[in-house]
Amino acid sequence: MSVHLTRELLDIHLTKFDMRRLEMYSNNLVDYHLIMDLIPTLAELYFLYLKDAIRISALQVVSIIYKIINHLKNHRWCIPKQVFPVKSYSTTKEVILLGIGLQHKTIDNLKMELSLPSSQLLGLFNRLIRCYIHYLNRIVEDNFEKKLKSKKVNMVAVSEDIEHDLKTTARKIKKKSG
Repeated sequence: MSVHLTRELLDIHLTKFDMRRLEMYSNNLVDYHLIMDLIPTLAELYFLYLKDAIRISALQVVSIIYKIINHLKNHRWCIPKQVFPVKSYSTTKEVILLGIGLQHKTIDNLKMELSLPSSQLLGLFNRLIRCYIHYLNRIVEDNFEKKLKSKKVNMVAVSEDIEHDLKTTARKIKKKSG
């Protein structure tokens, strides 16, 4: 049974304020420290729904995570591009998400392990969050669109023109007041 990320599931994990913080970070309005508490949740959602998106077994998920950890150790292994609703994240972005989100490493620790300058690491991190928030916003917008389409509005044609309606209403108000 395949489970897709829905608005209801999203609301369980992230509040509107959390989404706003992610948007502010993706627009370079706040520092990454403001969203660090959300990264474990985002990483969990990413790897949980990545599994469903590419229809692999739990054993294969463990295998992928094991290979990512090996990549952290020797920088040789490369994950093939996967089909994911956001975009296929590069191996480096997946390693960043895994390291910060699930292994609770700091940017400085990842900088040393990946041999990347912190500015480049933070740039990749920002792009990753941009893609992620775009995907999350699309879920919210699709849900809103479905709600709008499901509401039926019954509009009844007016039998008289507006001038006649205004005059009739004015007479009624005059009778009541005078």
